[in-house]
Amino acid sequence: GETINISNFAVTDAAGHPVTGYTMVVSDHEATANLGAADAGWGDEEQVYTSNKPLTLFNSFALGTAGYGCPSTSPPGIGTTSVTCLPQSGVSGYDEEFQAVNATSIGATLTTTAREAVAFAIETAQVTLNKTVTGRAQAADSFNLSTVDPQGATVGSASTGLTNTATTGAVTVIPQTGVSNTYTLSEAGGAGTNLADYSQAWSCTNATTGSSTVLPSGSGTSKTLDPAVGDNITCTLTNTVLPPTLSLTKALGGTGRIQNTDQFRVHFQTGSAVGPIVSDLTNALTTGTGTTVTPGTGTTGTFTATAGTTYYLNEGAATSFGSTTVLGNYNETITCTDAAGLQTGLPTNAALNNTTG
Repeated sequence: GETINISNFAVTDAAGHPVTGYTMVVSDHEATANLGAADAGWGDEEQVYTSNKPLTLFNSFALGTAGYGCPSTSPPGIGTTSVTCLPQSGVSGYDEEFQAVNATSIGATLTTTAREAVAFAIETAQVTLNKTVTGRAQAADSFNLSTVDPQGATVGSASTGLTNTATTGAVTVIPQTGVSNTYTLSEAGGAGTNLADYSQAWSCTNATTGSSTVLPSGSGTSKTLDPAVGDNITCTLTNTVLPPTLSLTKALGGTGRIQNTDQFRVHFQTGSAVGPIVSDLTNALTTGTGTTVTPGTGTTGTFTATAGTTYYLNEGAATSFGSTTVLGNYNETITCTDAAGLQTGLPTNAALNNTTG
């Protein structure tokens, strides 16, 4: 017989990091026949598969022809480092593929009076990461995608630039056994891009029917994935600009209240400073005395606004609720900040006219 063997090899990722837990495959790559088969002229053929790691069955295909292939899906030696495949006359056999985890030597001895062939492979999967942008908080915002393998190497990347889509393309990855098999899919904001301005939604599919791989879903800028052999996974991360939010909170400076019973209510209105109140009034009314506003009172809370709509920020005296508060006894100022850093020219200690907002 002739022996075909590959040995003393190593598997590395795209960055050259050693990969462990990979799985090698060896298989018959030509019809294996017995002398009693229909084409007896090819002669008896035998294969002995060997590896420095135990060989197990990876795949098996019924040939349905007597005298061809391995006569069993559990040929002699399965689970050891040497497996024998010898066709039997009159027995319908199988074309079989054997695998070995972390093998550094694998091969086959082919015995034939005619011709035979052997094939080698490494088990892989494919992962594609796509990006969709439905809108931008800032016109120059961009988004960078990455796929990082268990060794920490970036094996796939892409950037939207100023476009609304990007893709890493189909990245071939190596599922790993007995060690970490976790790949990280994520995005990062480009220069000047604040990811907090966006919501993220993940959607993943696997073109491989019957795979048990758990696919990412939900929100967040990063997800993990443990691909199985043969998986063909595509994930799409969609970014949507978050709606603007407003919050108005009352504070008292100086000596505080003129009357200890004075209280104030803050709110947002639309249309005009006397238009309809659109904010939640549950905690809008202050409580406390002197300069103290009881925490959790005198606030609109977080109000989800509509971009492009004009809102009037205002307060009312508690006279509306049967007290004697007179706003005219107070100087009112307003200070605004933008936590997202998008707005400029916001007022600082600016006079507030509660009839114009």
